[in-house]
Amino acid sequence: MNKIVVHTDAACYYKNPIMGVGFNVEVDGMEIYSHSCNCGEGTVSKGEWAGLIQALFWLRGHQGFTLNGDKVVIYMDSQYVVNTINGIYNSRKESLVPFYRLALKLLNSFPVNTVEVEWIPRELNVRADKLSKEGLMKEINKPAWWTW
Repeated sequence: MNKIVVHTDAACYYKNPIMGVGFNVEVDGMEIYSHSCNCGEGTVSKGEWAGLIQALFWLRGHQGFTLNGDKVVIYMDSQYVVNTINGIYNSRKESLVPFYRLALKLLNSFPVNTVEVEWIPRELNVRADKLSKEGLMKEINKPAWWTW
């Protein structure tokens, strides 16, 4: 069995609310994929959800990992997103509910107990943080799933 680790993060300019999103995928400690993009205008909370969703879409396209019995852990430094997706918090902010629903739907599309989302401190999420900041510098490229 392989150890699959995903780190995801978002960055946002305060004066110009542009969202940068980044995630990377590691198998047994070696990075096999990284992604960064500029999702356009929005809040850092939307960006955190967008990072999780993009990582889940990537994993769904590479389901050989979870179908082989490998366990995937997605690490994020957003306590709000992690606690919401894990059912500890309620998703009450109306503008974030579509993100929550899509993330939950994607998470539930994997075999039971193969993908977990866990919180880590920001200082342990350095690579994804760097990717999200790189995303800020790119041209706006909203993902196809972003329809609201």
